[in-house]
Amino acid sequence: MKPKPLFLVVEDNPDHRFLLEWSYQKSNQTCNILFAEDGVQALELLESSPVKPALLLLDYELPRMNGLELVMTLKASPKWKHLPIVMMSSSDDPHIVNKAYFNGASSFLEKPQSYQDFKNVWSLVFDFWSLTARLP
Repeated sequence: MKPKPLFLVVEDNPDHRFLLEWSYQKSNQTCNILFAEDGVQALELLESSPVKPALLLLDYELPRMNGLELVMTLKASPKWKHLPIVMMSSSDDPHIVNKAYFNGASSFLEKPQSYQDFKNVWSLVFDFWSLTARLP
């Protein structure tokens, strides 16, 4: 039996963390999920976790170390450069989207604004990254 994938979600907004976790719990997805509130905490969790995450779901706007800085740090590391990173933002500014992809994000999503949208996006992200994509 294939082990459950670990998803690390980096989100500073407690309401968005709640919506992501709630939509995950209401879905029939089978993965382990770990939350960090900023880029610094995400790095600490990555280095201390015995399990390598299958995916990093990352907010663009974060305190201490923003999402873009975290992407650049991870992509410069031999240990983490192949980690798939899905970046989210409330903004659909093309400049932000381009910067995310240029610096190594695997995908970019506009952050959902409702519970149903969070649930739908979570389901699509999970299905693609854990069931469809072949990960290193």
